[in-house]
Amino acid sequence: MSPVKNQSIYNSCVGFAIAAALEIVPDAAGHVQDESERFLWYNAKTRDGSSNPDDNRGTYIHIGIAIAQQLGSCWEGHCPYTSPLTRPTADAYATATRMKVTAAYRLTGNSVDHYKAMLSIGWPVITGFDIFGTGAEQDYLMGEYTRRTGIMKMPPEPVRPRTAGHAVVFVGYDDNSRLFKFKNSWGPTGDRGYYYMPYDYVKYTRDAWVLWGQNIDLPVITNGVTATVVGAAGDTGAENVKISAGIQPLDLLTMQAQLQRKRLRKKSLFG
Repeated sequence: MSPVKNQSIYNSCVGFAIAAALEIVPDAAGHVQDESERFLWYNAKTRDGSSNPDDNRGTYIHIGIAIAQQLGSCWEGHCPYTSPLTRPTADAYATATRMKVTAAYRLTGNSVDHYKAMLSIGWPVITGFDIFGTGAEQDYLMGEYTRRTGIMKMPPEPVRPRTAGHAVVFVGYDDNSRLFKFKNSWGPTGDRGYYYMPYDYVKYTRDAWVLWGQNIDLPVITNGVTATVVGAAGDTGAENVKISAGIQPLDLLTMQAQLQRKRLRKKSLFG
């Protein structure tokens, strides 16, 4: 699975969740890619009704999905997270036009069964969840036990007012422990960057999506043609490629089906 990343002090979890979802299925199929969280986050902020996209603030998952469909995404090397509040370059926008999400599905409900249905057939699910209270009231998520093990607790009763939200990607579930596994964006905390949400917490989730396809701007490997190409991280190297091949559709449905056939006994593709 693609590496766990760290959003640091920035409220950019929507960009991280969408980028992670775009990376997970191809990576599991052997197509390693590194998409730009900054590009998705910055452009979502330009359309969410707030005044300044340069501000360090959160945004909405559905707007981030719309950006991925309408403007596209791009490689991290074209829009690195080194300056998260800075507008992407013209080069990043040009690349993104060739890397648009071609199919996205919004779940009709946010129940345990809805999430399990998608995960059981091999689809990671982007979703957001509410965070309640302040300070020590958030120990169920931010406390030492959860930061060490990744296992969230339920918020104490009575539940405090909602004070924040966080976007993540569900990648697995376990009926015995009644936990969903999700890829987080807080670096290596938790279980090597992964956390676990109780089934009962699902009532506090919202706006869940599955991404089914994306165009990918990659050269096609051929024999006897050597050229210098720019990799996902901005590095260059001599490769046997046919540069004129241009955009390739990334058929996530086909990749997922191939992976699922290999792992029929698993409860979820990435669990």
